[in-house]
Amino acid sequence: MLRKILNRITNNNLFLKNVLVMAGGTLLGQGLVIISSPVLTRLYSPDDFGVQASYVAVISVISVIASLHYELAIPLPKDDESAFNVVILALGIVAVLSVGVSVGLILFGQQFFELMHAPMLRGFQWLFPLTLLGTGIYQVFSYWAIRKNNYSLTSKTKVSQGFGQVGIQVGLSFFKSGPFGLILGQVFGQVLGAGVLARFAWNDEKRLYRSVSLDKLRSVGYQYRKFPLYASWSSLVNAVNSQAPVFILNYLYGSHVTGYYALGYRVLQIPLRLLGQSISQVFFNSTAQAHRDGKVDEITRNVFGEMVQYSVPVFLVLGLVAPELFAICFGPKWGDAGVYGQILLPWMFLVFISTPLSMLVSVLQKQGVELVFQISFLLLMVASFFVAKQLDGAYALIALISGAGSLCMAVKVGWLIKISGNSLYAGLLQIAKSFVFSLPVVILTLVAKNLHIYVVTITVAFLSLALALFVRYSSAVKKRPVH
Repeated sequence: MLRKILNRITNNNLFLKNVLVMAGGTLLGQGLVIISSPVLTRLYSPDDFGVQASYVAVISVISVIASLHYELAIPLPKDDESAFNVVILALGIVAVLSVGVSVGLILFGQQFFELMHAPMLRGFQWLFPLTLLGTGIYQVFSYWAIRKNNYSLTSKTKVSQGFGQVGIQVGLSFFKSGPFGLILGQVFGQVLGAGVLARFAWNDEKRLYRSVSLDKLRSVGYQYRKFPLYASWSSLVNAVNSQAPVFILNYLYGSHVTGYYALGYRVLQIPLRLLGQSISQVFFNSTAQAHRDGKVDEITRNVFGEMVQYSVPVFLVLGLVAPELFAICFGPKWGDAGVYGQILLPWMFLVFISTPLSMLVSVLQKQGVELVFQISFLLLMVASFFVAKQLDGAYALIALISGAGSLCMAVKVGWLIKISGNSLYAGLLQIAKSFVFSLPVVILTLVAKNLHIYVVTITVAFLSLALALFVRYSSAVKKRPVH
């Protein structure tokens, strides 16, 4: 029955079908996390969320190079034996790095957390190696599942992660666990997902373990050396850029303000977590094949168009009603988080539409240019920090960060469109059309907002958004050729 429904929706479009499978699992898993947020914001304080944000910021920077990005090479080899050697090489790097982080924190943990102005993380240092190991294993085996076109398995892990994370976080809140409950829930969810994927690889691919040898490990390591030499450094700088606001806010204003920022950032990333990452993973596998067939421009044009036309109205509505939405959903004390979200909106929109396109960097072997982009963004972020120290208030700092991020991401999106063989003018025209299409939604939302009734504002905004998206979807279905 489900297969028939998917066929009807997608008209047997395999790419879209795989995206829906991936997004479905993400929707269930992350949807549970999102739905639980109004409960968690009433069980935990902004300070607790701020400490969790600092923990996530540190682990996000480290885990992005957990396997030196060899996991991105897993879908590329023509034969499974070579690809599985890449898997084993990546897992070995994850294990070595996890042990290294554990030893480093034992020796220098106190100095590191004092330097970060986050001494509260000292009590959680034993969780860092475990989180890094779980995250690294999950990254490696998720790309193996993608290579095997087992999108349903990856989807199921999202569900198990969501249930595991929320269950721990809500359960420990009754024991007054503070930030420990939030952090442990996130760690447990990640490790649970890694276990599910590792079990699949062990049970279904036992024959491939016999193909692993030192010579082959050295061979694939050298063949895909651009990933650790360029892509890993680029991703490391990108992770620092993404988490820099958390470090800077915690340094200047403490965990309370950091907690507001973390929630605002998290809500604006909902479209990315629910859809953007799923599209990226499917797009990466499909683009590798399209590159071999000389059709990268076509698949990039289609994916970019879909991302833009559906995301513009969503982000506009989120930006317009963010303070009201946060006040209703998370409680009156979280109103400032909605204002932070409004300021971050342009940056988050560009991050969302660029996420799938960024897979072109690996497929087209453009890691060196990507590294230049990330270093440029980092320099702008550092400049924002020094300027913000002379200004008064967190709003100014977040505005500087959002402006720097928007500028860099706009340039990057344009570059990605060009290297895919598409016209930059056509891409800008697509964005402009989506803004024009969204004007009725914006007007209705602003009229409702002038009534100064939160519930009316939110209701009108999302009803008009739902209608606009339905009209857009119906139009797309009519234009889609029948196979």
